[in-house]
Formats: sequence, C-alpha cells, structure tokens
Amino acid sequence: MNLALVFTANNRPRYLRPVLHQWARVRGWRDWRPTVYLEPGRKAAQMADIATAAGARVRVNPRRYGVLTNPWQALNTAFTDGADFTVLAEDDVLVSTDVLEYFDWAAHSHATEHVLAACAGSFDGCPDGHEYHIERGNRFCCLVWGTWADRWTGTLRDTWDHTYSSGTPAQPQSGWDWNITLRILPGWDVLAPYASRSQHIGEHEGTHCTPAQYPGTRAANFRHDRPTAPYTVVTPR
Repeated sequence: MNLALVFTANNRPRYLRPVLHQWARVRGWRDWRPTVYLEPGRKAAQMADIATAAGARVRVNPRRYGVLTNPWQALNTAFTDGADFTVLAEDDVLVSTDVLEYFDWAAHSHATEHVLAACAGSFDGCPDGHEYHIERGNRFCCLVWGTWADRWTGTLRDTWDHTYSSGTPAQPQSGWDWNITLRILPGWDVLAPYASRSQHIGEHEGTHCTPAQYPGTRAANFRHDRPTAPYTVVTPR
C-alpha cells in the first residue's frame, strides 16, 4: 500500500519547528514521504528551511489557498500522485511516537471496510489499560486524520467545503471539518483512539482558534511517547 503524509502550513515558524521536531521522532517518519504544502508569504523561506531540516519535502503553493482549500489541495495532490492512503497533518499539532503505526494499521485493516477516516485526535477520557483501544464510531476529529483513495475520490473530494457553506449562525466560519461531520459522516464509521495521538498547540495567530477557545482544543489524555503495541477495535462508549 502506498502511504503518504501531508502537512498544511502558513507563516508560523514558532509552531512548525517544534511540531516537525516531534514528528521526526515518530516511528516510520521518512517511510511516509512527508510533504509540507506551504502557503506563500513573508516567512515562507524560513518555514521551508524548517521543513527541509526535519526531512520533509516542501511544495510552495502557487498562490495562497487559505485554510479551506490548502488541505484539499494537499490531499488531492497526494492521491493524484498515487497514494492509497493519505494522512493530513497541520503545522500546530503535535503527535505521539506511534501515530504512524496506528495509521498504517488502520489503512491496511480497514481498507475494504465502510470507514470514512481514521483520526488521531480524541477528547474523551481514557481509562487505564485502554490506551490502545480504537473506537469505531461516528466522531470525526480534524487534528491529524487520514483517508483512503476511494473514499477521497468517491465521497470527500467533490463535497469539500471551500466557502464556509457548512457554517451556522452560531458558527459562521465552520469549515471543511464541520462539513464532514454534519453532511458527509452520517452513514459512515470513523476510527478514533481512546487516548489521543494528537495535541493542538496553536493558541495564537490561527484562523479558527482564539486564546479563549484554545483550552477546549486540548486533549487531556495525550502523551508523546507511546511504545509499539497492538490496537483493538471497540464499539462506541
């Protein structure tokens, strides 16, 4: 199976540097051919140097795509280039050392299942001894996730929200992740770990996160160092 890892990034080297430093410690990092899709801007050269030093390839977008379309562009390019399964990461989200082992397991074990995506993030509590339990349910988390080529071309690619059309009066800037949750996900399953394999650190300068909202984007059960262990699929709690 051809596995790909893509990042979206823009103008925030103070987040990209620790994020890619931690990613470089993830088992399987280079095997996944990591590529950073970088928005053009005044800090693009600095961002590119950080990515290259961490062992990632860099593609600078020909124009600014923004937070709605840059993820679509990164995913679509990876699948067009031949990926069977692609993980989408961001420049302000840390991950655990086993995150790519988890995605590798998910990509192979659920390749023919009715599962739309595998997510790294989880905000629920994790009972002791359940750190390697993976829930097959309907809760999508956009903080590092992956999907398969057939689910991309058959479901996600042409229904992506590029214009905030999935917004509500209470949340007018609810973008592609809300579109997946509210419009696309019904009828599909999603994989998500009991213990989060991702952790948001983008408190400042983000489009959709303010310092007041930031505490609600953090996973209390995240831990960076996680040894290799078998994953067990469980039903929703």
